[in-house]
Amino acid sequence: MTTLTRDDAISRIAELRLPKLDYEELYFALTENANIPDVDLPDDLRQQVERAKVKDLHDPRFIPLLIARQSERLREYTNRYLSECLEAETGESVVLTGAYTPLPAICPCCGAASLEEQGVWEICTVCWWEDDGQGDHNADDVLGGPNGGQSLT
Repeated sequence: MTTLTRDDAISRIAELRLPKLDYEELYFALTENANIPDVDLPDDLRQQVERAKVKDLHDPRFIPLLIARQSERLREYTNRYLSECLEAETGESVVLTGAYTPLPAICPCCGAASLEEQGVWEICTVCWWEDDGQGDHNADDVLGGPNGGQSLT
């Protein structure tokens, strides 16, 4: 049995999942959000990401950004889930140290505890839903909105 910190486990899972991402998942991970985490990214790649015009998805210089983006999503999950993921990936039993602190609000799209507050236009870091506060059953009738015509109904 191995013991890892929560942060180390998140980084490890992100690294293990990276080679399994297909073309669409790689492209989405690189262009889904113009906000670039604090990673060392060359200026030419930074501009490609900010403009959502990535030339070479398999450029190894993107790896730190891809790991950071995967890690962002994994932070929303419990230690139990993370240790189950690691066990499934490595076959080794893992115990995590470090507290899981869920955010106070649940994303209406994916159900993750990933929002600071409900209905204040915050973006879920798990599914990238922008919570505009429309949780009603008439959401399909409302044109426009932040989620590109997608609705919860």
